[in-house]
Amino acid sequence: MEALGKARMETEVIDLSVLISSGLKGITAVAGPTERGEVGKPKLIGSWTEYVANFGGLLTSDDFPLYCKRALDNRARLLVCRLGHYADIDDKTTLVGNKSNDEVVIETDAAGQTVKIEAEAKSIGTWGDKISLTGTPALSGIAGAVDLTIALDGAPDLTEVIKDIVPATGDALVSYNVKSQLINFLAVEAVTDTASAAPVYLVGGVDTGDLSDIDYLGSEIAETGIHVFDNSAEPNKIALPSKAVPVLDYALAEYARKRGDLRAILRVPTGITGYVGVDYREVKPPFTGSQVIDTWYATMIYGTLVIADPLVEGNKKEISPIGDVLGIYTNRDTKFREWFAGAGYKRGRLYNVLDVPYNLGVASKATEANLVDSRGLNMVINHHSFGPVYWGNGTLQRRNTLLKHENVAELVIYLIRNLPQFIETELFDPNDPATWAAIYRNVKPFLQAIKDGRGYYDYLWQGDQDVDTIDECVVNKPEWIDEGKYVARLFIKPTPAMKYVGIGIVVTKSGVSFDVLGDAEELNNI
Repeated sequence: MEALGKARMETEVIDLSVLISSGLKGITAVAGPTERGEVGKPKLIGSWTEYVANFGGLLTSDDFPLYCKRALDNRARLLVCRLGHYADIDDKTTLVGNKSNDEVVIETDAAGQTVKIEAEAKSIGTWGDKISLTGTPALSGIAGAVDLTIALDGAPDLTEVIKDIVPATGDALVSYNVKSQLINFLAVEAVTDTASAAPVYLVGGVDTGDLSDIDYLGSEIAETGIHVFDNSAEPNKIALPSKAVPVLDYALAEYARKRGDLRAILRVPTGITGYVGVDYREVKPPFTGSQVIDTWYATMIYGTLVIADPLVEGNKKEISPIGDVLGIYTNRDTKFREWFAGAGYKRGRLYNVLDVPYNLGVASKATEANLVDSRGLNMVINHHSFGPVYWGNGTLQRRNTLLKHENVAELVIYLIRNLPQFIETELFDPNDPATWAAIYRNVKPFLQAIKDGRGYYDYLWQGDQDVDTIDECVVNKPEWIDEGKYVARLFIKPTPAMKYVGIGIVVTKSGVSFDVLGDAEELNNI
């Protein structure tokens, strides 16, 4: 405030409040083949209805859409991306496949005048051959204008009517494209041709074909494969749910580790025993082609579900539980907290499951289940009391530290993703104790909220936040300060999820006093 001019009072608002980001939580990036949708363009999807509108329905050739459906039916949030096959993975222009296209000539209200519209499907694939175009003179009565109905066979909910189309080029043509989810307008021009017989179907669509491992691995240069998510900050997890291939598992785990702000969710093949699942995790024959994963940035899911086949009435189908588990993670993040385990009765139950055919939850398979768990695989079992349930809290780190607990790994990711919003506001201020104290004031409520939310038992922030001069610094060295560098250390004592419960059942004589028994030395060995 300036103390100039006549006597007066001024009010200034200084906002020192700090709010934790309230954006959407529990988003998993997933990629694979879809019926339609622009290749290489991720889209946030929150329901199966949204998925169908943007990417089409289930496929007989790949279960990726089915896994998305299982996840979305369990209230997951997915950042979905359609992948394509490339002749050269480093060159986006070599995408295999063609868009359906054709032209339609439509009568106007002016005698002898028609409008010709050249159009193509929004994306490659034979799905575009199901698009029909039907035109009529504009109901609005605008001279020389037409209305166009765009329909997709089998998807009546996607039918579009674009009104008052007039010959256009440039930005006006772009405005028509924005209005349609099904087609791109290539040209709209006035002609005197004979009107087309309605409806006109687009033709010439060609599918991209089967995806190779390279199509999934992608190129950082061209941002293909998993690298389509390089510029997406929303997801805190990434998965290729329809793939169980060691080389892809390792690549996805490394992608997560190098990014540092999300974790990879992997799976074993379906229909295998726990022992074979361990061989898959450790890349032992018959599984080859990759290094063994050793990082807390990845989780691997073991198990097989039997469900009703959604494509063939009366049939059953075996699938991985990975889609259901992605839904569990989203629900955990939104209804509880990120550092709670997703497993167990409260958060990990699975629904619409007919059977868990190889059930490691029975007593006769206890040794096998213990081996699976010890190798960091998280199981889905059929629990004798509450049915199919996610049953594990491990990561794929091999070293025996707290980061072998998945909920602790999730806590660390949460810290990594959220701390910058409280610190970056102070960048470019003087690198001095006043700024360091301001950073601590910003982060302290956030860190305390995690403690209060049972994320850790305690924490300690060491960042010279209490010093008065730089001579008193303990953490920051004078040369760092001169370079504009500030360092703080955050120590945490994480709260691991409870995994083992021991109950000692003590049998006594009727005359024994419980008060005396409570001090008995023998009880210390229970």
